[in-house]
Amino acid sequence: MALQNGFVTNIDIKPTKFGDKYQIHVNGKRLMVGQYPPKGISTGDYVQFDTEMKGQYENLVSGSLSKIDKPAGIEPPAPPAPSAISKDRQDVISAQSALNSAIALVHVLALADAIPVGKTATGKAKADKIEAIVDMYTERFYKQSTGAELDLGRDEPKVENAAAEPNWEE
Repeated sequence: MALQNGFVTNIDIKPTKFGDKYQIHVNGKRLMVGQYPPKGISTGDYVQFDTEMKGQYENLVSGSLSKIDKPAGIEPPAPPAPSAISKDRQDVISAQSALNSAIALVHVLALADAIPVGKTATGKAKADKIEAIVDMYTERFYKQSTGAELDLGRDEPKVENAAAEPNWEE
């Protein structure tokens, strides 16, 4: 192939069954470099290179990658803006994890007959109190893992003082 130029937008490692392999991203292409990182090349550098097809992969021709001066008037591409979707997705994952952990803990407490729902509580009142305990632990675990408060979207607690510590002596 002919010599190509472009900005390196990323250098990463791809695990393979033959060990880790380095890749660079240039001009929207992901190019296999080999088992060693490209010497003297960093993200943002303007480079010249040649490629060859090996099977379905476009690889750098050995020894063809070099850093060159960028032509006047050409600026590196702007780094991508942080994705609100990935942040939202991470928040959802953290909340799900906190809920799953809370449910698991309350399950263990229930098996040990250690949930303070009151001796006279039955039916819906018992379920509401257990749900409030799950909510309390969900909020606690979410804050432990993210450092942020979790808003469960409730206008008011389902059980009086639901956010307070349960009375383990009931």
